[in-house]
Amino acid sequence: MSNAEEQVTQSILCIPVQCESIDALKILIVGKTNGEYLVAGNILMNSQTKNFFEIQFDEHDEQMQQAFTYAGKVTGISDSCLDQIADHNYVVYLISNDIGLEGARALADAGLAILKTAGLGVKVESAGKAFDRESWEQLVNDDEYDRLFDLFVIYSLTNEDGSVYSCGMHNLGYKDTIVYGEEFQDAASLIRIFCYYQLLEDPEIMPGQTFSPEVGAPVFVIEEESDPPYKDHDLFTNPFGMWKMERVGTDN
Repeated sequence: MSNAEEQVTQSILCIPVQCESIDALKILIVGKTNGEYLVAGNILMNSQTKNFFEIQFDEHDEQMQQAFTYAGKVTGISDSCLDQIADHNYVVYLISNDIGLEGARALADAGLAILKTAGLGVKVESAGKAFDRESWEQLVNDDEYDRLFDLFVIYSLTNEDGSVYSCGMHNLGYKDTIVYGEEFQDAASLIRIFCYYQLLEDPEIMPGQTFSPEVGAPVFVIEEESDPPYKDHDLFTNPFGMWKMERVGTDN
């Protein structure tokens, strides 16, 4: 894993809400969480863990339902959730600079607190992935690290050249992965397994090493990707970098 202390990035949640006013929402957050979360200025703080996040409030966004529809395709977001989002009157953004597994867990918990207060759904702006309330809560309440992967990472994006890649691993403090020369389902499965391996084992990976998802399966060589697909997209750019995986024996 790259040295996070040398990198600067953010994890961002977008949460449309239905409430009387921003001031009313701030009061509700305290009441609905029994004082666990407090809002002071542009800071949301967990009074128990002392974790804090930047919090921003915006007015109704006409494009919000469309954005959730697109970002919710991979998660199967419900039509009822999308209908509710169309009627939101404010938008909450939670911004965290605490990148890594523990920071992601804290941000996921904070997002759930806003959902339970007045939230209608959650979109991970720094991955392009959206959830309805029930799905977010179910995943947050599972303590396994792979659930953080399911919350913050997409692993099945495709390029015109047929390569398949992940987006959002920087939310967890790791590089993303791109796979060349494989069928879509095989590539997506390889990316998911490789990402899980990193989250569970935190191995030291060096360019030139090889990886196989299981005994008897194809072997892939790992290299640095010099041209990530979303290098010009501020929210998706991974400052840790991206691993490139190709089957051993493939001509480059």
